[in-house]
Amino acid sequence: MTNPEALAMLWIARRDLKAAQMLQVASIDEASWGFQIQQAVEKAIKAWLFQLGDDPPLIHNLTAAPYPHRRGPPLNVSLSPARSRTGGF
Repeated sequence: MTNPEALAMLWIARRDLKAAQMLQVASIDEASWGFQIQQAVEKAIKAWLFQLGDDPPLIHNLTAAPYPHRRGPPLNVSLSPARSRTGGF
């Protein structure tokens, strides 16, 4: 069963990814969409940690965060824009 906190983090990650996609126009600096991508990756890693039963650290430094791929299987949820069976994210 998927952890509710993990699903919430993935929903936020998808939102951040959509924001990054909206910012990918020639007139927008890459730092703007790059920040949103970093946020999406951070939330996805935290979702993975929640799914493993851990409490993610309250940090924004991905290099300091624990790497969940060393401790368990991946979370079987996609960040693709497809909606879930319930109609939400």
